[in-house]
Amino acid sequence: LLEDQDGSIWAGGPSGQVWQWRDSTWRLYDGTNGVPVGNLRSLARGSRAGEVWGGSQNLGLAYFTNGSFQRPMVGNDFPEQPISAVWVDRDGAVWLGTAGGGLGRLSRRKLHYWGKSASLPDSKVSSVAEDDDGILWVATETAGPWQFAGRRFTKLADRAVDGNYPYHYTALRTGDGSIWMAGESVLLRFRKGQATQSYMSDELWHNAIHALCEDGTNVWLGTLNASGSSLFKCDGTALERMATNGTFGGRIASLVREAPETFWIGCVGGLYRWEKGRVRQWTTQDGLLCADIQALHRDPDGTLWIG
Repeated sequence: LLEDQDGSIWAGGPSGQVWQWRDSTWRLYDGTNGVPVGNLRSLARGSRAGEVWGGSQNLGLAYFTNGSFQRPMVGNDFPEQPISAVWVDRDGAVWLGTAGGGLGRLSRRKLHYWGKSASLPDSKVSSVAEDDDGILWVATETAGPWQFAGRRFTKLADRAVDGNYPYHYTALRTGDGSIWMAGESVLLRFRKGQATQSYMSDELWHNAIHALCEDGTNVWLGTLNASGSSLFKCDGTALERMATNGTFGGRIASLVREAPETFWIGCVGGLYRWEKGRVRQWTTQDGLLCADIQALHRDPDGTLWIG
């Protein structure tokens, strides 16, 4: 799900389909409008008004402009791999995380791709965050966290980044400039000029963190383990379990803040609203088209969009 500069809501779907909500009407775009074939796994707001970028699971990349999707002109270094993440940076360059390992950069319609030749191991890029210095923090599913600067990847030379915790699924930049990275039984906080904070507690053991959300000075975590999913809060010093296993159905895939300690939570088992310990659930019996909620977006006016 994505909201563009004009306030339109975009939703990526299967079989090369993208929907746009504008002026109280849904419009469908598909292959006849230039949408790449396959499941749209990621959407990103472009640097120009009305521009939206989409990455497909079937090797496709396109951008929306002037009422239709267009394919960018790329060279032979285009990554022939499924695109799992798309990000547009402050300079308007488009960054592509690929499922087969590697990061691509499309600048002024020219694609640059960095993978093994730029020192990144063969691992899926699952999430990207940009810090205040323009350095990209790259979460990989099997090789841990990396940084990208100066056209090269660098493995973090940090004692807190233990090789025993290579599985990272999500990255987040918070308002204080911190970079948070999380994955299998691990939560890390990086701040410029300060020692890395590592949150390794028994509570977090065997929990896979797939969702992060900022709430004031706190960061909330959505997890999955063998017994179910859990909700944690980190105040920067310690972790606190806010919901026990079994409160939510299946993996927590998305967290969106509504108000202090009030969140919308997307899970395999439906949509949940958490308000200071009170929980309500919505399923297909309440009108959801599908109970497997993978993405959430909340408008400034309070409208919740569900993918």
